[in-house]
Amino acid sequence: REGEGDWNDDEGCGGPLVDVRSFPTGLWVLSSDERLVRREFTARKRGAAMRFVNAVSELAEAANHHPDVHVTNWRDVRLDLSTHSVGGLTK
Repeated sequence: REGEGDWNDDEGCGGPLVDVRSFPTGLWVLSSDERLVRREFTARKRGAAMRFVNAVSELAEAANHHPDVHVTNWRDVRLDLSTHSVGGLTK
């Protein structure tokens, strides 16, 4: 995967889309209101963060499921996953 070495997390910069029920403990966090799951990534360089955001965008479009993507501090990326049409998580 392009840019994988630019990430500080154990999983690299991406991976297959999975069912939220199978998310490994510690990688994705359920929000306190239980309406979304969240994961944060930190890239070593802004370019890697932007490549990751673009890859997420392409995968999300193909899956017709669009997470909220937040980029802060030029290299920190947060993904928030929920079902927008119902305002929360679905099974």
